[in-house]
Amino acid sequence: MRTFSFLLCVGFLACLNVSSVRSLLCAQCNQNDPGCRSGTVLPTLCARGERFCFVFNVYGEGRQGTFRGCTNRDDTEGCRPITINNREHTGCLSVCSWEGCNSSQGEVLALLMKNR
Repeated sequence: MRTFSFLLCVGFLACLNVSSVRSLLCAQCNQNDPGCRSGTVLPTLCARGERFCFVFNVYGEGRQGTFRGCTNRDDTEGCRPITINNREHTGCLSVCSWEGCNSSQGEVLALLMKNR
């Protein structure tokens, strides 16, 4: 009986480990993609097993650039000054960890879950 319990526990832990390695579906685009700023890009599977999605907006010179993608870094969210080509801009980062969370579909789901 102990052997069976031990094997059951090992099997359960192995299943948890496999599921934690699985990649997320994240919107992946840059400022050249028409739907990137609004988030209407369909989420796709992260290629390298990343565990987080991000949205990075760059503001400067009266324009905005938006980047969405996958990352393994759970960086501090918020805005901070950045320098691009010797010019000051503001970069704002948002990181999340559920399927499609950095797309417009994920934002709607987050609002629905918040209002429960």
